[in-house]
Amino acid sequence: MVGRSQVGRALEESAGTRVAGRELKVEYTRLPGDVSGCDLLFISELDPGRGRRIHAALRDYPLLTVSDIEGHARNGGMIELVVLGKKLRFEIGLDAVRAAGLRLDPKLLGLAIHVHGQSEVKD
Repeated sequence: MVGRSQVGRALEESAGTRVAGRELKVEYTRLPGDVSGCDLLFISELDPGRGRRIHAALRDYPLLTVSDIEGHARNGGMIELVVLGKKLRFEIGLDAVRAAGLRLDPKLLGLAIHVHGQSEVKD
């Protein structure tokens, strides 16, 4: 994780649980830094300029980026968490997902409230 937020604290509480047979580990990092062995990077509480630099540094790296920062999915991130009413929803930045060589399940794309780059969806 980069930055701190309520979502980050919830993730910390989930550390040690198993998801799809893999143990969830939560570590904080400062970027740029070593993210080898990391499958998902949660980014929170960054100024827009730093967010753009992080996206540029991680471009083409097979690492899923998730954030609660407004505009994350539009500005080079992959999954942006959005609170609508009392529900937690998400948007997807498909161009960033594809640039990193990752694929998202079409069912996940269907659950998103907005998929940026959706005109390119062929699945």
